[in-house]
Amino acid sequence: MAQKKRIDYIDYLKGLTILWVVWYHTSHPEFVDYPPTMPMFFFLSGIFFKPYPLLEFIKKKINTLLIPFAFFYVVYYIYLILQWSIHNPLSSFDFSCFWGIFRLYKSTESFPVNPPLWFICALINQQFLIYFLVKANLKRVAIGISGLKPKARCIC
Repeated sequence: MAQKKRIDYIDYLKGLTILWVVWYHTSHPEFVDYPPTMPMFFFLSGIFFKPYPLLEFIKKKINTLLIPFAFFYVVYYIYLILQWSIHNPLSSFDFSCFWGIFRLYKSTESFPVNPPLWFICALINQQFLIYFLVKANLKRVAIGISGLKPKARCIC
């Protein structure tokens, strides 16, 4: 089977944007506060998107995005229960917060369980949006630009 040819500098840029996001979410000097790395990561993730047949695409996204999302959501939920039960009676824990993932959010709200998982949800949305835009034969540059928005800031 032929190896997929990857463009190394794109992978390096994606890696740097991931590191920059981690840096951005730590205590750091103000002069290195440069937030547009998230739109850059989304742009780089979608610019070389290759459409597969729909069922193959869905299987791939389930394996690479949905399963990790579900795993980390459930693991963190269990962690919240254990952390709560150390100092409080277990009967006072709000077990319904697990289903908060299915409610609509407004403004800066986030998931009640593991808020940083918004990122995987955003990738899932982006991948399906790009899939259907590519299938609609839109130009690649227009698709890439649609992933950018001015002055994007992470509000996690």
